[in-house]
Amino acid sequence: MIGSKGIILGTKLFGLEGFLIIALIVGLSGLFSILRKKVSRSYLEGQLNQLDKNIYHQISNVSFEHLDQKVDHLVLSIYGIFVIKRENYNGLIHGSENDDDWTVQTKKQITTLKNPIKTMETTTQAIAKELKVKEKSVYPIIAFSNSAQLEIDNKLIKGHRVSNYDEINQTIKSYTTPQLSKDKITELTTLLTDKA
Repeated sequence: MIGSKGIILGTKLFGLEGFLIIALIVGLSGLFSILRKKVSRSYLEGQLNQLDKNIYHQISNVSFEHLDQKVDHLVLSIYGIFVIKRENYNGLIHGSENDDDWTVQTKKQITTLKNPIKTMETTTQAIAKELKVKEKSVYPIIAFSNSAQLEIDNKLIKGHRVSNYDEINQTIKSYTTPQLSKDKITELTTLLTDKA
């Protein structure tokens, strides 16, 4: 019996140890995810801060009245209002403008994400309405991490609607037709800085 109690006791300890190991792994995984998002945000902000501050004004984490979540990044200039959604995925990204879902393929799995282009359409409409500017002067850009390989509809990249973090400034600078006055940009920058 002593031997069987030792086995039972050993099983209970292994069960507790196993639970603790799993809890530790889950906790570290969550922590890693949070850190990855913060590093991603900081990196992209660093890229955007390299834009000429006399022309471009960058604001992060902006709340809007008619949106459920904050906008990751806004860049304001006479060339338009750039609404940047940060996507922190690794692997191959597959999708087109009209797909309902895009796929993310890594070595281990394939997952889906809602088409970010479609999601951004309602976001840019709400922003244009709230800021009282024409929708044509608000440009959505989906920025994927540099570790993502974009195998998406090429017109989305050429149309400057999707880029990697390292290409975001080039994407923004590709817009060269003035859309808004300097006074309007100053007014919006003040208004949105207060909302961030």
